[in-house]
Amino acid sequence: ILQKKAVRALADLSPLENCRSAYKSLKLLTVVSLYIHAVVMYTDQTDFARGSDVHYYNTRRAKDYILTAHHTTKYSKKPSYIGRKIYNSLPLDLKKNLTGRQLNNQLKDWLVQRP
Repeated sequence: ILQKKAVRALADLSPLENCRSAYKSLKLLTVVSLYIHAVVMYTDQTDFARGSDVHYYNTRRAKDYILTAHHTTKYSKKPSYIGRKIYNSLPLDLKKNLTGRQLNNQLKDWLVQRP
């Protein structure tokens, strides 16, 4: 809510106007987008098991991370688990052979377009 107030002040919007377009024009990430960006980049930097590590032949989801089985909600809220889950749900053009700085730039651009 504080972030919306700041964006409304920067874009000279009234309290009833939608600020989604203001996020795009100012090229700002929402708080949720910042969290998504942080956990996906953390996942990219760490060496979690992928589908290609398990199967030595081509599979449809070989680039995706393997999600381990768990029984607690606490585990499913960990950044390491959420990061793998979000990474797996990204579009294929973001996941295709992009790592490090390239993934960082492409992911930021993608998140700015979808506030």
